[in-house]
Amino acid sequence: MLALRGICEGGKIELLDPVPRDLRSLVAVVFLDVEQEQVEKAREAMLLARSPTFRRLVERGLAEVERGNTRPVGELLDELPVGAEEHGSKGAGGR
Repeated sequence: MLALRGICEGGKIELLDPVPRDLRSLVAVVFLDVEQEQVEKAREAMLLARSPTFRRLVERGLAEVERGNTRPVGELLDELPVGAEEHGSKGAGGR
């Protein structure tokens, strides 16, 4: 059995996962009862997964973690410019 994720909006189903080309099978569709926010997050994840730029960013970040180049999140937030509060951060040590 193979399970694929997708989004259904406006009567159309858009798969988040690729379908294997050699697959030949019956298909059962199950609709989950979820909040709209979950649908929006899934759509955002789908768009990011398709982005070559985002892929490179993730690969670079994972390579840095493997090399041990990590710091506490609070330390990184302290380095943000003072106006960063508008974007959800306290910034510049303003906790």
